[in-house]
Amino acid sequence: MVQKNVSNNGRYFYGVELILDLLIVVICYVVGFRLQRPELFIEPFISQLLPFTIYVTLISLFIFALYKPYRCGKNTYMYSLFNSILSVITIAILAVIIDYMVKGVGVWRRSVFYAVTFQIMLFGIYKFFAFRLHKKIIGLKKSVVVGGSEQTIAKFALKIIHSYDHLYTIEELMKDDYNHILDSLKLIDHVFICSDCEINTKKKIYNYCMKNNISYSLVPELDDLTINSGYFESFSDIPVLTIRQKLDLEARIIKRAVDITMSLLGLILLSPIILITAICIKLYDGGRIFYRQQRATKDNKLFFVLKFRTMIENAEKHTGVVLAKRNDNRITQIGKFLRLTRIDEIPQFFNVLKGDMSIIGPRPERPEII
Repeated sequence: MVQKNVSNNGRYFYGVELILDLLIVVICYVVGFRLQRPELFIEPFISQLLPFTIYVTLISLFIFALYKPYRCGKNTYMYSLFNSILSVITIAILAVIIDYMVKGVGVWRRSVFYAVTFQIMLFGIYKFFAFRLHKKIIGLKKSVVVGGSEQTIAKFALKIIHSYDHLYTIEELMKDDYNHILDSLKLIDHVFICSDCEINTKKKIYNYCMKNNISYSLVPELDDLTINSGYFESFSDIPVLTIRQKLDLEARIIKRAVDITMSLLGLILLSPIILITAICIKLYDGGRIFYRQQRATKDNKLFFVLKFRTMIENAEKHTGVVLAKRNDNRITQIGKFLRLTRIDEIPQFFNVLKGDMSIIGPRPERPEII
């Protein structure tokens, strides 16, 4: 089937991309090594360079497994570039830390600076072409959207078109009439299933997709989310699925410690970007640098989230509370870039430090929109 070929092509593409990512990282570190210690390249240097290369490669593989920057094409260009930059910075930090702990590794600070600088430049160019190649080599997956009501189907389809048109092309929008759906699925690579799709139709689609190697995505209902968060226990000879609604004390302590550590680290590492962004916003129109917006957090407690201002001053004075739209004329030119790169979200680290938000968790929404 078509789906099988697309999957294989994708697997090979991402495999090649991973190898190229590793080569860029390792070569840049070797260049940094060469710029920092050119005298080591005069004499045979394999004994110095080989352990250094293996060390950097192992760290890179571990970090790439976490951030997956090699999925460019499946993710958008900016998202992949962000993950690439996050990866190279994390690799650099780990390399320096381990060099302090294990003497003789040979990671010099200036070598790391050279390497990271070259990596960011190369990844910016390379990921751009990787994203373009993905469309040509992998192609778009033919997909259908299935749901119970036309409104739900149309709303879901628009979100796919808006955010994932680099991966999918929607061939048909279908209400949950299984006999009609079955005829259409024979030439389809992927199925999107809305939450209001009739349960029996869902089951039939699952079975058909699994038997014919067709991938599918579904909008989960509350039951799906609850069961997925459970774990199996055994009461004598009876297996049960237990769902706990709250984190235990140890988990809450660890989660808060991670929040504080990650937000402090983020603010320190991104402080140059914060300063440059603040200056740019102020010079652009002389308005406020930050924007405070009321959000609801755990137990419906209200707080003010902090973001860089991306819209004109008093943007909601005449429109009231409305969600930002594509090509919204209230967004400034600098704001468009900040939103695209997600730089406008950086000040939220201060909210994490205060305990209003968490690094990992549901996104706090505005009370008027909830």
